[in-house]
Amino acid sequence: MTPPPTALSKTESSGLPNVWDILFLTALVCVIAFVSWVGALNYRQGMKTEVTNGSGWTGSPKTAQSAARKVSRWLPVPVA
Repeated sequence: MTPPPTALSKTESSGLPNVWDILFLTALVCVIAFVSWVGALNYRQGMKTEVTNGSGWTGSPKTAQSAARKVSRWLPVPVA
């Protein structure tokens, strides 16, 4: 007895990636590269330090030094 014929035809594949596979892998590599680049930018931004006057607020180095001089008149604070 012979097996019944199937409705779906069997397609053969060479095993090599097709155009859509290559396009997907290219997009995946681009996304990974973009995320890595943004992560490096954020790391550099996070490593920046702000100048404080000792009271907790931030400002430019000149502002922090002048504020430290004003405070040091009535409170001994080392001026950087």
